Amino acid sequence: MTGVFETETATLSGLTNQVTTCSRDEMPAAVDMILVLGGDGTLLAMGDRIAQHGVDVPLLGVNFGSLGFLTEITLAELFPALENAINGLVSLDQRRMLRAVVRRDGQVIADRVALNDVTLTRNATSPIIDLSVSVGSQFVAEFKADGLIVASPTGSTAYNLAAGG
Repeated sequence: MTGVFETETATLSGLTNQVTTCSRDEMPAAVDMILVLGGDGTLLAMGDRIAQHGVDVPLLGVNFGSLGFLTEITLAELFPALENAINGLVSLDQRRMLRAVVRRDGQVIADRVALNDVTLTRNATSPIIDLSVSVGSQFVAEFKADGLIVASPTGSTAYNLAAGG
């Protein structure tokens, strides 16, 4: 197995000439597993990049942040966890992702995939927005609101924790 470092990380670490590097955006297509050092936000950002590439690459999240719901491995557990992952001695936690397509006047203006949630908000000049919500081709509801949050099972847990639940 060969380690590949994200280019900016290798540069900041002084390792550029000693390791194989690739850009953060190229990483999902270039590796078999990604080690994420940071908090849940860092892991979610990499999950977004993986989704953009349409590949299925497992993430091993090591918590360097303040909240580690998704990045539950501690720094002290890093090397044993990495060794177990490399040797196939771990189970993968599959998570459902959301795909949101926003249309205005019949034109697609946004198309995103997300692990946690998708948030639609009004702009600065509109106090309210008109929403028509469908799941797949199944119509769900029409309503006026100042925004909408659609959360996956992972994202709904994050909102529950943020609300103190």
